[in-house]
Amino acid sequence: MLIRTVHTHHWVRKVLGRTFGVLLLLASSGLLVMLGWYEAFDRQYLYRSAIVEAPDRRHSAYITECGPSCVGAFVEVRRPWHVYPQTVFQSLDDPRFVKVQWSGAKRLIIKVPDSPEDLQRQCSSLNDVTVSCVSYGPVP
Repeated sequence: MLIRTVHTHHWVRKVLGRTFGVLLLLASSGLLVMLGWYEAFDRQYLYRSAIVEAPDRRHSAYITECGPSCVGAFVEVRRPWHVYPQTVFQSLDDPRFVKVQWSGAKRLIIKVPDSPEDLQRQCSSLNDVTVSCVSYGPVP
């Protein structure tokens, strides 16, 4: 009788340990998902343009204007299977005057109006995408 009681106690401990491990894994993954949602939706978008896909459909670009927490236009490039886009351009210009077009599978051209905020513009390339910023005259 004593041996059977010890064996049952061992089995209960094993089940409780696995159950606790699964619950801990679910709780931590849920917290990570909530943190990801917070990071993704932290910026309150006022304006987001239609997505412009590269000719080979491996990248997509769009223009975004942030809400009260940030000012200006952002051009973001998203790769397939990536959750978060990467910002390749930011400016204090109105996003309605920023134009985006692909000039090939790996070259993105961003057209921006001439403005006094030229010093605040940042245009950066990604590892596999070359980004060029071009001025196109005064704002209409």
